[in-house]
Amino acid sequence: MLPERCWNQVNKTDGCWMWIGYRNHNGYGAYNRRSVHRLVYEHLVGPLIPDMEIDHLCNIRACVNPDHLEQVSSSENESRKFDRKQFCNHGHLLTPDNIKYRKHGRCCRRCFNDRRNAWRANRG
Repeated sequence: MLPERCWNQVNKTDGCWMWIGYRNHNGYGAYNRRSVHRLVYEHLVGPLIPDMEIDHLCNIRACVNPDHLEQVSSSENESRKFDRKQFCNHGHLLTPDNIKYRKHGRCCRRCFNDRRNAWRANRG
């Protein structure tokens, strides 16, 4: 059972239930040193399976709406994050023709080419 003071820090709307309390450096809500979205999922949906992660289907880290949370494997969570991502870490638009599929997953084709060209230039 989550205490009332925990629920007092949730702003419920028709969509996301936003955590308005403390957020860690990654933007996730925290309560008593635990991730709030995991506490709410466990309380309202069911037990957490070891080695599974909670995916925010709405892509908002402060959201604790159980309808927006799904328990998935780490690899599935990473894959979904990349699928929802519009730009790579260097600001390149991730379009189907700018995604390179590799043995270890996907990456930005332009960044991959830039790294490869820099490696070739420095190989000397």
